[in-house]
Amino acid sequence: MARFIWASSKKRGFFYSLRIAVAELSFDFTYQTDTITIQSVAEMSDVADEDKANAVHYQPSYVWIIARMFKILSPLTKERGTFVDLGSGKGRVMMVAALRGYAQIVGVEFSKSLSRICENNIVNFKKKSKNTSQFETITMNVINYEIPLDTSVVFLGNPFNEHIMKDVLTQIDGSLQESPRDIYIAYFNPLYTEIFLKNNYQLLTEEKDPSGALIFQIFRKAADYK
Repeated sequence: MARFIWASSKKRGFFYSLRIAVAELSFDFTYQTDTITIQSVAEMSDVADEDKANAVHYQPSYVWIIARMFKILSPLTKERGTFVDLGSGKGRVMMVAALRGYAQIVGVEFSKSLSRICENNIVNFKKKSKNTSQFETITMNVINYEIPLDTSVVFLGNPFNEHIMKDVLTQIDGSLQESPRDIYIAYFNPLYTEIFLKNNYQLLTEEKDPSGALIFQIFRKAADYK
């Protein structure tokens, strides 16, 4: 973590980087979870090679930044529908969503090993937090996952490439056509903003770090999006 602070401080400044680092360590210590360790795609021996080609390594979304995102998002959405994390990894964002009041939370992850870690993390989290949210972990490629018709939020932590992202938006559009409603996309480390804009998603807000780099965006697609 000292290495992270040193490297991050060059771009973001010392105190901003220190806040990130403290929150990272505190989360796993408080809930006795394992979310902080990065895992490369190559280490995911249980994942097919064709899936690896479109994947991004596991790296947790920063707790402190995610908390800032939820401060904007949860007042709009937490009282309705399901929170879906596509590329849920070890489940950190799922657990933060529970802390922010979401009652139904689904994580979709293509690596069985990461899903097992996620499930163990949720067990420990629920014991420590006494949280009563309902969690579901699904191990599959996201392009084969049907977005639940009551989904209000889809979280994306830059889990896959542009090709898969387009397929995911097709899945979301299918869900909206079958059950018209407003849906929100919480996009951490956004790399493919233009895909959302071209598909009629409204950019509600975004946040940049002190270096000027985009750190998250929140999009909305309305029930009358056509």
